[in-house]
Amino acid sequence: TTAGKWGKTGMAAAEASAKSIRAEGKIPHIWTANPRRGLSNAQNAATHWGKHKAEFPELSSLSEYVELAHRYSALGRNAIKNGQSVPGYRIYQQNGGSVAVFDEARGAWSAFTPDGIPQTLYKPRPYDAATNPNGYRGTLEDWLREPARGSELR
Repeated sequence: TTAGKWGKTGMAAAEASAKSIRAEGKIPHIWTANPRRGLSNAQNAATHWGKHKAEFPELSSLSEYVELAHRYSALGRNAIKNGQSVPGYRIYQQNGGSVAVFDEARGAWSAFTPDGIPQTLYKPRPYDAATNPNGYRGTLEDWLREPARGSELR
């Protein structure tokens, strides 16, 4: 189970947080759900953390990973709202109003719904058939300039 794989305490805390937010009639903003895989908001966040935690050795928990994603969300959404780029970050407006942020110092890519709910947070890596079949081909800069990233705020 997801709880067993990522720790009962961390998963229970994430589920409890999402449950209390739903009880207030709000959308649980911890992370987007993944209905295709049958994952709740908290389960999807835990799945992302499990997949990408080795890329963020400075983070020690699911909670810190989610907090970092939310910081990127606030930074990106404020930059789009104000029409101003942020030094050290590349901000992208994507189709449908989603926002993405690339942290140049960390090498981290994060994307969010128009409401600011995190969808992903990871460090893009080059393609390798054996170890990274979803990686980018060419250079990181080529990947960042692909139309799928969105329109960069300059």
